[in-house]
Amino acid sequence: MGVILIENRERFPEWFQNEIGEMASVSRWLIRERGLSTYRDEEMGPPPQRLYTRNYAEKAYVQPSKVVNLVFEVDNLNF
Repeated sequence: MGVILIENRERFPEWFQNEIGEMASVSRWLIRERGLSTYRDEEMGPPPQRLYTRNYAEKAYVQPSKVVNLVFEVDNLNF
């Protein structure tokens, strides 16, 4: 998602363009974490439930929620 947003930045309103870097960062972070959270860290060995804290889980919820809200907001403009 991040690469597509960056490549098409000029198609969006300026306020949304200013958020694209952060949205791309959230996307990259989630992609990296998805494998660990679903399977495990094969190098360290512990299962997903031992790799993550409550704070980490909250970040994994809050960060994408911000992205979703921005997307809904720009979608409501019907540009």
